[in-house]
Amino acid sequence: RVRGKLGIAETAPVAGCVAVFRPEKDLTTLVRAAEHVVKALPEARFVLVGDGPKRVPLRREIVSRGLEGTVMLSGFRHDIADVLSAFDVSVLSSSVEALPVAFLESMATGLPLVGTRVGALAELIEPERNGLLVPPHQPQMLGEALVRVLGDLETARRWGAESRRRVAEQ
Repeated sequence: RVRGKLGIAETAPVAGCVAVFRPEKDLTTLVRAAEHVVKALPEARFVLVGDGPKRVPLRREIVSRGLEGTVMLSGFRHDIADVLSAFDVSVLSSSVEALPVAFLESMATGLPLVGTRVGALAELIEPERNGLLVPPHQPQMLGEALVRVLGDLETARRWGAESRRRVAEQ
């Protein structure tokens, strides 16, 4: 349902991010990573859920890179469970992070994770088991990790199941 409302094909691989649009979330790196991803997977789409002080510069970054229609800013939403069900992978490109509730919710939904090696993200992501970690501020490496997950949805499903198991047990 969410994919349809956003104009995303049911078969398109979707990377999603739920975050407050603040500097420490480094969403510009995610937009730049999207540019790398669509070179390998032209049908890939990105949904950034949230709002905040970096919304306008983020919109400018999307437009300047010609990614309108590929990277969507959905704004603040109350239907996060529905939105998460539209994702194939949950991603955070943060430069600073504590324990992101959005990733815990993503894990409970059964999503694989791709994130930066900062704060508690390294505790939530066990590389090659439920997702991938990359250094912060590295759009190409983030893009490569996303291509790996979005290009192999069977592995993504397996990693998502591991995410769900980890959050339930821990």
